[in-house]
Amino acid sequence: MTQQIIAIRKQIEDERTGAMSDYHVATRYYVDESVNYMEVGFATYVSEALYKQGRDPVSGLSITLKMSALPPRGADVKNWLYQAAVAPQGREEGPHEADIHHRGLVHDDGVHP
Repeated sequence: MTQQIIAIRKQIEDERTGAMSDYHVATRYYVDESVNYMEVGFATYVSEALYKQGRDPVSGLSITLKMSALPPRGADVKNWLYQAAVAPQGREEGPHEADIHHRGLVHDDGVHP
């Protein structure tokens, strides 16, 4: 069975408020197969511990990744999204362009490659 990727760990500072976030969870995605377009939104949290405690994400700091690619049929979509988010060729729009592109994937077993 494939390991499930559950988050990305990367410290990001909100330029407007100075708030730091370290844990990013894919919360929504949109696919338009007719034009080969996909968009994924991440909620950002101060830390993994606060996320697990059920705290709210940092307000005003969200990351949207827009891609002109789709996961292959039958792929685990969430794993594919997380892997695409950390791939160097990924493109991100928003206040922290390219900040999420790193190898900080968090698996459900707590392993961080």
